[in-house]
Amino acid sequence: MSSDAARHAQLEAKLDSLASLRQEVQRLYESTRAELYAVREEVTRERRARVALGAENARLQEWNRELSAQLSSLLEQRLRLELASVAEMLRDLAEAGARVAQLERHIASQAEAEAQLREARRQQAALEDC
Repeated sequence: MSSDAARHAQLEAKLDSLASLRQEVQRLYESTRAELYAVREEVTRERRARVALGAENARLQEWNRELSAQLSSLLEQRLRLELASVAEMLRDLAEAGARVAQLERHIASQAEAEAQLREARRQQAALEDC
């Protein structure tokens, strides 16, 4: 009987060991399961964040295209205004140049008339001296 008692004691020890191992496995399972859920939640949050960032990126790209189009339009308008301003300045310069040329012709004409008047006075004075 003592061998039965020893065997029974060994079986009891093994059962206790198995029960202890089962509890440890159960704790590991529950711990791993909790970690798995936490990781899944984190992955879900990261996916949602990635989707939100993708949407924000798409909105920013669209806004960038709109701003680029507006900038191009504004630059084109500015260039047209500058060209119009330069054209107006060139017209003004051409008109001023024409006015200067007209004044130069008038001055030359007056100088010629004064020269003719001096010559006529010189001739008259010469006739009066004779």
